[in-house]
Amino acid sequence: MSIDALNKTLFSLGRTVFFAQNCDPSFEQDLKILLPRYSQSGAHEITPLAIETDGTNDLRALLNVVLEDHAGCVWIDAGCLIAPSGAKILLSGFSGAGKSTTTMALALGYGWKVLAEDLLLIDVQEKKVLSFASPFSLKRGTLELLQDCLGRTPEPILQGEWLPLNDMAADGEYEANFDLTVLLEPAKPDAATGLRLLSMHPTAYLRKLIRISNILRIDRATEVISEAIEKSECFTFIGGTLQERVDTIRELVGE
Repeated sequence: MSIDALNKTLFSLGRTVFFAQNCDPSFEQDLKILLPRYSQSGAHEITPLAIETDGTNDLRALLNVVLEDHAGCVWIDAGCLIAPSGAKILLSGFSGAGKSTTTMALALGYGWKVLAEDLLLIDVQEKKVLSFASPFSLKRGTLELLQDCLGRTPEPILQGEWLPLNDMAADGEYEANFDLTVLLEPAKPDAATGLRLLSMHPTAYLRKLIRISNILRIDRATEVISEAIEKSECFTFIGGTLQERVDTIRELVGE
């Protein structure tokens, strides 16, 4: 371990062990609540990544540095969960589609474990999904949606936005195969109310993923992701309330 890392709090996201450098004291305390700590096992030697914060409280910038440290991985704009039955669920969609809120509702309300809340990482060489336990980012209106769906809201919320995963996070790495894959889309303004559920072929789902990922820029990624979803049930969810989405996902995996 480097000299700079001595006496530093080490965090772990994906495969990156890191510490924040030149941190504002209050921000450092927030990080200790929001991020999973590195737990060293055995005699494995590590070289933690030092992330320069320049005295700012910008957690999003820090997370982006950690993501950049996974340059060889495929990233997908998606949440990913493990149901109590063991089924793996991929929830993809553009920003604002409801990935994080739906992921949060399933984790908070029903005990599902979170592999990713907004950005999924897959090692295509080892065909593994990496657990990336970054905190939930609460967008405007999220707390009201969770209150309506679950009858409660989560805590603690730090910096007015961030919620730690804590025991909602799944540990380790998992085989890159999915039992249910869902593309979340908002309803059009003139569309009928209620959730529309459209089945699609895995090949069509893969084409949708290409638009919200770096799949085309990683060697063998198209082949590996195709294999990961080829046996899954693939759907597009259009519109619907949070409660309708949660209930339908649970029904589709037999919960």
